[in-house]
Amino acid sequence: MQVDYESLKAVWLNTYHNLEKLVGGIEVVIEKSPPNMMRMEKICAQFSNYSLLANNRDPYASCASRLYRDHLASEMSAEQRLEQLEQIAKAWLERSRKIRELTTRLDAPLLTYEQFCAHPRALAGKLQLHQDVASTIQFDASVKVKDYPPQQIVNQNSRQISQLSNNEIDAITRQLDTDKDLLEFYDYQLLS
Repeated sequence: MQVDYESLKAVWLNTYHNLEKLVGGIEVVIEKSPPNMMRMEKICAQFSNYSLLANNRDPYASCASRLYRDHLASEMSAEQRLEQLEQIAKAWLERSRKIRELTTRLDAPLLTYEQFCAHPRALAGKLQLHQDVASTIQFDASVKVKDYPPQQIVNQNSRQISQLSNNEIDAITRQLDTDKDLLEFYDYQLLS
């Protein structure tokens, strides 16, 4: 798929200016969608002022989240769920390799989902925000994520992983076992 990066920049700037008119004082815009991460260098080339922060999430929680968010998991057979989870785990590996490569090559700081949930204030230090901007962030604010009710930052990994059967965990583990060095890079462990 060809991306028109000038058009992308125009849409983002238009959105920024519209929000600026509504609420004012927008100092920082954060883009975190995985598809855009895969195009990060081309997107960054559109802007003169940016900083990078790499993030990742425990593969089991990530796979469970994607299974329930992107697929009709409750309507799938056990076999279909296993097949889908294997594909999702392969995609996690591919994406995580790309993040590691970009993190290493571009010297981008890494803050995992788990680190962020445990210490939300670490975000400001990793992004190296100016103190005037960092001081305005309300780290204890309730935020709305997806379709969950507004809440403070909470690690959802245990809840997500608890939705997986032992066979589903084993299917993910078989995929992850192909690249133990990658798991080590992020300090993630295989489950059995």
